[in-house]
Amino acid sequence: MAHLFPTIGWAVPAWAGTIVKFLIDNIQPVTRFANPFLSAAQPCLRTLDRGFKLGNEADAARLRRCPWSGISVALTIIAYRFDGRRLALLAGLTCLYLVFFNQWPSAMKTLAIVAISCRSASCSAH
Repeated sequence: MAHLFPTIGWAVPAWAGTIVKFLIDNIQPVTRFANPFLSAAQPCLRTLDRGFKLGNEADAARLRRCPWSGISVALTIIAYRFDGRRLALLAGLTCLYLVFFNQWPSAMKTLAIVAISCRSASCSAH
């Protein structure tokens, strides 16, 4: 039985490399196509986190930042539209988990870093 492990150890990298090559060849054009649309929506989505002020005066109209509950509901609705009840339940429970265990701020920071990294990587790949 011990002689099987070296065979499996060598077969897995080749198999993983084949899958990664397949994903790069087939998924990369889709992500390249979607990138401009996602980039165009980025300033609008930024207002959900930071808020928006219309004017410079003290009494200027202000759109406050969206709280965790609003973002959670939006993600749950989007998940429901994509794949139904099970994905919506997963999205909603994940958001609640992040909030109740006080991980929401760090999760949003991590998400922002990943989004910026993905954006930078797609720009440098051109």
